[in-house]
This record gives sequence, C-alpha cells and structure tokens, in this order.
Amino acid sequence: MNDFMIGLNPRQMDAVLSESKHLLILAGAGSGKTKTITTRIAHLLQNEDVHPGQILALTFTNKAAREMKERVFSFIGERPGLLLKTFHSFGATFLRRYAEYVDRKDNFVIYDDHDSNHLLDLTAAKYGIQKSDLKVLKKWVKRYKQNLEAETDFPEDPKFFEIYNEYNKALINYNAFDFEDLIFQCVRILENNQTVADYYHNRYLHVLVDEYQDTNMSQERFLSLLCGDKTSLVVVGDEDQSIYRFRGADVELILNFPEKYPDTEIVRLEENYRSTENILNAANAVIANNISRLGKTLFSVKGEGSKVRLVRNENENEEGDYIAKEIKACGYDMKETAILVRINAQTRAIEESLRRGKISYSVIGSLSFYEREEVKDVLLLLRWFSNTFDALAFSRFVNKPARGIGKKSLEDFLDFANSEYGGNIYKALNNVALSGLKGKSLKALQELAAIFFDFEKQFSDGRVQDVFAEYLNKLGIIEYYSNIDKCDGTDRVDNIKEFINGLANVEPGLENITAFLEENALISQSDKIDNDDTVKIMTVHHAKGLEFENVFISGLEQDLFPHATSVMEYCDDEEERRLFYVAITRAKKELYLCYTKSRFLHGHRCMNPPSPFLREIPDELLELIKSNKSDTTSEKFSEFSEGRMIRHRDYGSGKILKLRNNGKYFIATVDFFDYSQAEVILNYEAKKMEFIDD
Repeated sequence: MNDFMIGLNPRQMDAVLSESKHLLILAGAGSGKTKTITTRIAHLLQNEDVHPGQILALTFTNKAAREMKERVFSFIGERPGLLLKTFHSFGATFLRRYAEYVDRKDNFVIYDDHDSNHLLDLTAAKYGIQKSDLKVLKKWVKRYKQNLEAETDFPEDPKFFEIYNEYNKALINYNAFDFEDLIFQCVRILENNQTVADYYHNRYLHVLVDEYQDTNMSQERFLSLLCGDKTSLVVVGDEDQSIYRFRGADVELILNFPEKYPDTEIVRLEENYRSTENILNAANAVIANNISRLGKTLFSVKGEGSKVRLVRNENENEEGDYIAKEIKACGYDMKETAILVRINAQTRAIEESLRRGKISYSVIGSLSFYEREEVKDVLLLLRWFSNTFDALAFSRFVNKPARGIGKKSLEDFLDFANSEYGGNIYKALNNVALSGLKGKSLKALQELAAIFFDFEKQFSDGRVQDVFAEYLNKLGIIEYYSNIDKCDGTDRVDNIKEFINGLANVEPGLENITAFLEENALISQSDKIDNDDTVKIMTVHHAKGLEFENVFISGLEQDLFPHATSVMEYCDDEEERRLFYVAITRAKKELYLCYTKSRFLHGHRCMNPPSPFLREIPDELLELIKSNKSDTTSEKFSEFSEGRMIRHRDYGSGKILKLRNNGKYFIATVDFFDYSQAEVILNYEAKKMEFIDD
C-alpha cells in the first residue's frame, strides 16, 4: 500500500481501487470525497502507469480544481500534463483550439452575465420587447442553451427565437462567447466533427467528474461525447446536495446514471469526518423525507456533541440580537462562525445587530470587486485590446469621459466597422475619415485612433501593467474617476489602481492578456471567499462546499425556508429540503436553527408558522431556546398567517389579508365573505375562530 492510501476507510478504498468502467461514488457531506478522488488519480498515475495526459478531471470551481491538483502532487510529486479544470475552463481551452469551427477566432472573449444581459437588452430593444419580459427572455436564453436547444423548450413569446438568433449573430460578430456557449458550442463541435471526437476518445482514457449532482443537460452531453469505448468514467456526487436547479442543474442526471450505464458500480461514502452525531442525525432525519434520492445514511466519527439548538424569537431584530449575543457569550472564533440565510434581504437586521455588538463580519455574495463600475470599465478596455471586434466593450469606455460621440454617431461608426472591416474596430478607427462622420464625433474618434496607434507593439515590448496604466491616463479615465472621488468622497481610483496591480504577473503580449481575461471571467463566487477573521454571512447557496465550527441558520419559517416561490415553481419542496440539508451539514460542532413569530420582508410584516422542516427533526436531538425578550402572548397567535382561511363564530368564513402588532394587540385584517373587510383583535377574537384550510 502506498503512503498516500494510508487512512482511507474501506469504502474510500473501494472507490480508489475500483476497475469498473463506470463508477458512481455517492459521497455524503464531509465524507472525504476530495481525498478519495485525488487518491484515485494518484493511484492511476503511480500504480497503474497511466500517463498524466490521459486523465481529465472536472469540477465546478477553480478553488476545487486547484486544491485537487495540489493534493495529487503532494502525494506523488508534480506530473506535467495532468488536467484538472472546471467544466467551463476546459470548455474555453477546447474552444481556443476549435474556435474556427463555430465562426470565432482563437482570441475570443468570454462575456459574463452582465455583458450577456446588456447585449440581450440591446438586441431585444429592436423588437419592442416589454421591460417586464426581459427577465423572462434572459432566463429562457440561458435555459435554451443549457438544454441544447431542445425542441420542447418553447418560449412564451415567438419573438424570443428571433432575438435569440440575432443575439448569437452579435456574439459571432464581436468574437465572443457567453458562459453557456463554453459548453454548448463544444457539444456542437463534437457532434458534428467525428475526427475531433475520436481525438478525445483516444486521448482521455480516464475521465473523473466531481460534484456531478450539479451538472445540467449540456454538461452531461459534453461528457458523453468526450468518452469513447475505452474511457473509464468516474462521477462523484451527492443527490442530497443538488441545490442549483435555478441555474439549470438537473438532479435526475445523477439519479439516472446507473440506468444510463447499466454496468455502473455504486460506492457510498457515509462516514462523516466533519460533524457531530446529533447534527448528522438531524440532517439524516430531514433528508429521509425526500423521494428522489439513491439513499445514504451519514454517521459520525466525532461523537455525540451538543444538541441542536432550536431558537424562537419574536421578530428579525430579536433574532439578530440573539445571534450577536450568543457569538460573544460563547466566545466563538469569528472565522469559524457562519450565519446562513435563505435570501439576501434577511441580512439587514443581522448586520445591524452585529454592528451594535461590535462584531466584525463579511457578507459573502455582495457586490464583488470586478462588478464595480470603475473596475468593469477598465476591465472592458483591456478586453478590447485583446479582441478589437468587441463592440460591447468599446461602447462601454468610448465616452468615459464624454468625448462628444453621440449615440447615432457611435451606431454609424460601428456599422462602418462591420461593413468595411468585418467588425474590426481598430482598423475602422485608423480609417475613420472614410466613414462619413463629421464634426465632434469624427475628431474624437481620430483622437482615439492616435492614442491606440500600434497598441499591440506597446503591449508586446513593455510591461503590461505599465502600458495599460499609461493608456488609462491618456484616455482620461483616471482623471474622470478622480473628479468623482473628490465630489463623492469615494475611492474609485484606488480600485482601479488595485486592478492595475493585478496585472503585475501578466507577461508581455496580447495572448497573455487574453489568458488573464479568461481566468478572470471563469472565477466563481466561491473562489473569492477569504478566510479572514470575521463572521461570515451568506445565503445557503453560497455556503455549499464550506464548513464552520458554529452555524446559525436564520429564517426557518414557512414560505421563507422552504421558499414559497421555489415550491410553487417546482411543484414540490424537495429542492428546498436539500438546501436545508446542505445548511445543516455545514456545521461541525454547534448548530442553531432560528425562527421568528413575525418578520418584516418585502415591505410588510409576515406572521408565518415555523418551517415544516423543523417538525422532521426528532425532539430528542433538539434543545429549545426562547429569547429572553420573547413575548409569550404572541405564541398563541403563531398559527395565524396571511392568506389562511378562517371561520368566525359571528361573522362566518373569511380570508386573513394582513396581520400586524401595534405593541399592545395582535390585529388581523379579514375579508369576511358574507360581510366586508374588518379588523379583528386576536387577543379577544381568536377563541371565536377556527381554521378551515387544513
């Protein structure tokens, strides 16, 4: 046995040594899946004489890919040629090689969601699409590509097809791919070019996929096309942690893997190295209520541990105060403490309580550095240098600061670039005198042409960091934001300088700028989380893959968690239950489940009952905690909620429209069907009422 295999449990060893052509490793939360998959890769390289270039390992975040590679190399030393990448990073690498097959050049740029949405806005505007329909359009375009343009995925508006086609033509003209294209276009190339497919069938004899439960239809098809008759396919995942349906992930793909590949061997990793028994027993009890699962039961090596605290508070402000006081009273390590919420709107009250308690915190998932206006401006300028066909990038910076180029003049110039120079804006700038433009617009564009003259040589001969900084000064962008800083007291120029600092390691040459831009475009939110000495506040979706000693889950009320919109859209609560399972299994030692009697959200106060998921946890695992401030009177009315149907002894049947607490009484506004709307003081009238919607 190799040293790197020491410490594997029997099931992990089975997964490492399996010789099955198709292997499904069902890895429960905290069960050592990364250790298992990296040990398997090391075993193939060290013991099975597999060449590094014959292995392809795919996951979903750069952080995970980097950690996997580092761990393999720590086992057996560095092995050049070993490819461990994210799906989208591998797709980008694939497309660099075969860009011409889908009408692009190999220096294409990758549009993030902001760029893609902006291009869709511009395209849809030509078709008179209502603003209210734009969100539907954008969601459909993503889903349509993820589903490989499935004929069953028809849009709500027939115009969507026309917009979709024009949007894709624009991407070709701008030499760009959107994020979905990084998989979708690879599938198209492999489907239509057998020579390309055969190359990959012969090259990658071992394909390993992490987080398989997060794959969508296009990713699954991509995998199928990469694998030939000689390929061993190993997928690692947990159907109980499939929580990204809103991004296109399809839990059915992992559930149906054994059906698609009848020779599949299934290995279950159920021994958990993260959480205590009480936490895992709570998680097991909850997820057992889901029907769509292959099944596993986690057990702990950490001992029984503390009971799970079930915390009742009067409202969101008391909830925040309780969490802040508990963190301080227990002396919890800040960086090992997380507060998980279902939606971002919950963080306000929690943040206020932490500030009052002088507790340092970070909100994960808020506006990122690269999403700031000034950083986006300079990023798109750099992107245009890399790809001078990118009209979207050019349009972003061309009038910052204002140069007197009007909207119509800019449109005419871009039309000139398309018709005369195939969309190459740099060539069009150098010949702008032939465009027919006059006055301020012509002069401004000629000045830009002079600034940009011979930029490729500048970036090839000088340090990218210095050359780019000089262009920012010449274009007036530094001065533009410096003036804003003076007026608003902001620090936008500092953010720009920080971006420039990030170019320090970029070698000269446009090809290296292109590589930097690709890496930047493929960074996911989870790659940006710093392990600094602060309490982390984040949604449960952002917490996936993380672990903390102490976890507070906020907002465990009906219609918030499970979220009403999600349950309505998917017609069941299984995705929400998986989300709750993920939240529970982030905790290593201490877990708090928090709910309130009332919560102010979306402009009004709601009085929702506790989450039904809480009833799925056995009482013996729970310690009930009631906030000292809690008004016990309110508990009598916790079952009253907006939308419930009631029957009053005197006034008959009706529907509760609104609930409020004026500090002295609990008041319900009820629409009585046989009378009219009336305000009912529950302190006196509740005993005359019964619910009729159960």
